[in-house]
Amino acid sequence: MHGFNSQNIFMRKIYKFKSLLMVQDSADDSGKISYDMESVRDHEMEFRIADFLLCRSWILNLFIAIMAVALVFALAYGVLVIGMKTDMSFASGGAGLLFIIFFAVSCFILWLAMGIPAAIRNLKFEYVVKERGRGNWKVLDEGQWDRFCRMRKIEQDRQEKEEQKKEEQKLKDQLSKM
Repeated sequence: MHGFNSQNIFMRKIYKFKSLLMVQDSADDSGKISYDMESVRDHEMEFRIADFLLCRSWILNLFIAIMAVALVFALAYGVLVIGMKTDMSFASGGAGLLFIIFFAVSCFILWLAMGIPAAIRNLKFEYVVKERGRGNWKVLDEGQWDRFCRMRKIEQDRQEKEEQKKEEQKLKDQLSKM
C-alpha cells in the first residue's frame, strides 16, 4: 500500500535530451559553425514545479507579451474610439472595463505560450552548463536528435558534392590550359 508522500503533490517532470558543443569550423575562414560530434552527451534532468516557476526567463517573456499585446490593443483601441466612435470611458458602461479585461487575459495567455517553452529551454541549458561547464552548447530533445542527424548528413553530402565539383572544375581548367 502506498503511503502519503508530500513530494508527490508537486509536479516532477523528467526531460531527456542531448547536448553537443558548437565550434567555429576550422576548415575554412568563413566563420561557419560546426558541431563537435565527439562531445555529444545524453542528459536526464528532473525538475520540480518550483524550479520551473523560479526560472528567470518568465520576467523577460512577461515584458515581451505586454509589448506585443499592447501594440495590437492600441490599434484596436484607436479603431474603436476614432473609427467606430465607441465610448470607452468607465463611466458610460462596460466597454472600457471589458477592453481592459481582454487586454489582461491576452497578455496572460501570450505570457504562458511564450514563457513555458522558454523556461524549459533555459532550465535545460543551465543544467548543461552546470554539468559540463561554460561553452557554446546546442541542446536537443531526444525527438529532435534524429532530425538533427539527418540534416547534418544532408549537409555533409552537399559539401562533399561541392568539393567534388570544385576538384572537377580544377581538372578541367588544368586540361584546358594544356
